Amino acid sequence: MKAAFNKIYAALYARSAFWCVVSGMIYSLSFFRGYLFVFGFIGLFLFYLKLFEGDHSAPAVNMPFRKTFFFSAGFFIPLYSWFFVLYPFEAFSFTKTQGMLIVIFADIGLGLLHAAMMSLCFLLLKIFPKNKYLLPVGAGFCMMLFEWISSLGPLAFPWGTAAVGQYMFLPLIQNVSLFGLFFIALIINLFAAALSLFVKYPAKKLLIYAVFALNIPIITGTVMLQIPHAEATAIKTATLQGNVLSMEKWNESRLDGIIERYEKLAEEAAENGAKLIVLPESAIPSDYDYAIYKRFADIAQQYNCTILMSALTRDGNIKYNSVFAIYPDGGESETYSKRHLVPFGEYLPFRKLLVEVLPFLEDLNLSSSPYTAGSSSVIMLEDGTTIGCLICFDSIFAPLAVDSAEKGAELMLVSTNDSWYEDSPAVYQHMAHSVLRAVETGKWLVRAANTGISCYISPDGFIYDQTEPLTETIAYHTVYTNSSRTLYSRIGDSIMLLPMLYILISLLYILKKKVKRHGKYTPS
Repeated sequence: MKAAFNKIYAALYARSAFWCVVSGMIYSLSFFRGYLFVFGFIGLFLFYLKLFEGDHSAPAVNMPFRKTFFFSAGFFIPLYSWFFVLYPFEAFSFTKTQGMLIVIFADIGLGLLHAAMMSLCFLLLKIFPKNKYLLPVGAGFCMMLFEWISSLGPLAFPWGTAAVGQYMFLPLIQNVSLFGLFFIALIINLFAAALSLFVKYPAKKLLIYAVFALNIPIITGTVMLQIPHAEATAIKTATLQGNVLSMEKWNESRLDGIIERYEKLAEEAAENGAKLIVLPESAIPSDYDYAIYKRFADIAQQYNCTILMSALTRDGNIKYNSVFAIYPDGGESETYSKRHLVPFGEYLPFRKLLVEVLPFLEDLNLSSSPYTAGSSSVIMLEDGTTIGCLICFDSIFAPLAVDSAEKGAELMLVSTNDSWYEDSPAVYQHMAHSVLRAVETGKWLVRAANTGISCYISPDGFIYDQTEPLTETIAYHTVYTNSSRTLYSRIGDSIMLLPMLYILISLLYILKKKVKRHGKYTPS
């Protein structure tokens, strides 16, 4: 039996591309359901077994671009497979052929783009020290750099960060409140790489190295879970999940029925004693006007509650995707508008170039005119409670949550419309980001989703009253305000200075070796 296993292992291991693709697919499993987080470690461990190939005395890094490309393609293409759920784009004016081309490009094209980006980052292993104890550090820094780069620019899409696949591994995830989500990428890759080197080069020190790399953060997180969070004001909260599907949400003939549905849900929540009632993103898919205001303000005044509205607002010809509060006395708060708009959905990046090359992309927008990004990060309730707001796509960007915490947020809100994803893995992956935002800021987080998942997340990442996708319901929970700040909300992503410094030191070391080998350079 052992001989047969060894024979199969050797045959698979000899096929480098196949091994790396399968490793990436195994890694992707941790993103499909939170309880599969262990596959994140397994996939990376198998990948590093193939990446670090040397002789019996010392490891080497052979073909890092090629091997990382196959691994990351095996990871990203399954991860982004939920794009196919968007077909046939009922809310857009595409033919079925155009719609299919778009989802294929979104899944495979974006997957291969991110695979190339990760592979370029892992090329740095060529300049990093090949010492058995430093290679795992270099691998962790490469993954950190990729995740950081993927969060930058107009096409930023940090969907598949290592921390997202670990959101149910709460002892580990507590560390994002200290150093942020890139630290999780460092820890997981450090452990997996060190363990793979131990298998290849059995040495007690390597095993201790791998064990300590993972267990110190886990022990730290376990201790943090025992420390109670400061709690100030208790608020009985209700999130309204109207379950308005994407094909009906943007159908103007359905607008009155949608408003009536949310009006009835809001009144039911108020009758049940909720003092803060939260609507999901663009719950009212229409320009906000006095008639809409009056219907919900009447409920707020009658039941002495606050309603967090989510609607489309305008300032002249400028359009926003907004959240604001209607107070018990009928007054309204300042407006929070979505800060990170969805490219190709709420605006078209590089519009002039893309429309000239692919004219049909001009229809890849939810309305005839693009939305404008907001700049504020919080809204204030009538009693002075400050709520940090994130609308849908906002919630996958940690710096936006940090900005809310810096502005005094005592409670976090994620208002989202995930109806596009139906009940695919994307709804769970998107919710996982909300867990990270709660832990990073150390605040209770209220998540209201049009078709689910709505839930409440404690400052240490526990999920309460989670709703099922594609159901009409109201979720209730008592949340608590908290004005304390986590270390991460104070220092942000300062940890990214470590890989930058490591690159600099590695380059200086290489330069020093060259100078020593060829002698000091003197100009003629």
